[in-house]
Amino acid sequence: MGQNSNEGRKVIHLQMDGKDYYFGSLAALCGYFSKEELGISYGSLRNYGITLEKPYSNGRITIKEGVLISAKGNRGVKPQLGRKMKKSAPPEGTPLF
Repeated sequence: MGQNSNEGRKVIHLQMDGKDYYFGSLAALCGYFSKEELGISYGSLRNYGITLEKPYSNGRITIKEGVLISAKGNRGVKPQLGRKMKKSAPPEGTPLF
């Protein structure tokens, strides 16, 4: 999945023992939990091909792929001429309530 401005970032959701865990990749998930804990190896999970429509489940875990949706930010955008930038702190002597 591409990571352009129209798409969200891929998230791997693991449900195990009544708890939810979120990872940025299968490699991160398999680096955190052992194949004995998961009941499946990293290679087998890659071969399975988890997608939005095709989660993986065994008697112990469920792994789903999802999309992280975030707001579009203006970080790194330079202000246009004639526009004032927001001040990061109030002027000295301004009462704070």
